[in-house]
Amino acid sequence: MALASVIVAVLTPLVGLLVQGSTPADRFVGVVLPLLLLHGAMLIAFERPDVTGDSASGKQTLSVRLGPTASARLHGALIGAAFGTLLLAIGPGPLDGSEAGWALSLAPLGLLQAGWFTRASDGMLVTAALGLFGGSALAMLVGLA
Repeated sequence: MALASVIVAVLTPLVGLLVQGSTPADRFVGVVLPLLLLHGAMLIAFERPDVTGDSASGKQTLSVRLGPTASARLHGALIGAAFGTLLLAIGPGPLDGSEAGWALSLAPLGLLQAGWFTRASDGMLVTAALGLFGGSALAMLVGLA
């Protein structure tokens, strides 16, 4: 899980920074850290529908090892931490209020996603929650770009 998150949420924006050369390095951390946390939550969410089959086949995914309750808590904590890092990045931090504020406007969707994920047991609800979370993360990414 960690390697995929680093590649997708850190190295991809880093390559863009190096190619374009227009973003100061301190802004890079303010933008990438929330993405890294959201990517970790997304990977946990993608594992959720397969936990029963993964467990039966002996596959040791993070969600199988942690169990449904702990993985749901970690998922919610990662979403909360992502929005928390945006709060810390405003003002004297690397992002101005309009950049982080736009992304923070998605916080209610993140809270809704975390709540649904914690209570969801059927596949349709999990799928709907994944779609909501994915749309929120995409909107956040576009807003910070």
